Amino acid sequence: MTEVSEFLSANEFVSPALRKFAIRYDHLSDVWVNCGRADWMLDLLKRNCNGRRDYRSNDGLMNYVRSLRKMAALHYGEPNPAVEHYFNFGSGVDSIRKEIESRDISVLEAERRCFIWLWIVAYEATRYVFEDGIDRFEFDNVAEKIIAEHMPIELTTDNGNEIDFGRNLLKKQADQLRMVIPNPFQ
Repeated sequence: MTEVSEFLSANEFVSPALRKFAIRYDHLSDVWVNCGRADWMLDLLKRNCNGRRDYRSNDGLMNYVRSLRKMAALHYGEPNPAVEHYFNFGSGVDSIRKEIESRDISVLEAERRCFIWLWIVAYEATRYVFEDGIDRFEFDNVAEKIIAEHMPIELTTDNGNEIDFGRNLLKKQADQLRMVIPNPFQ
């Protein structure tokens, strides 16, 4: 039995698509290196950290969310309050730190809670940036076609295929996650 098959057996609620991708590899480190979807990588990270009680990736998750916030800022400047909540992990982390200082919880419990909070924020930020990117792609394509219909101009951009655009955006997010969290399976 391979490391991946053991992992998948122990984690029956892994999505069917992630399961189908991961089973092609023997080692989880190879899954991490070759994965093109940050949401799948976050799922692997969550299941690995919870199983091992290893929460060293908290700083990496914070940096990943910051990098996603920068991606969103490319379109909006500074994210407005309507979207800022997708990137706000500070209040939750600060609250947990106060519990440590008051000795209400142990350091390990604080690390576990921080990981859960940061994982949720990272997952939601990943989803937001992806969906926003797809929405922008669709809008730009439709707007350009409408403008071209009503004005004597040629289409100037070749935005390509929505599937390719989405695939590239997912890969960009996965690469960002790999940059801030070294392979946790090595």
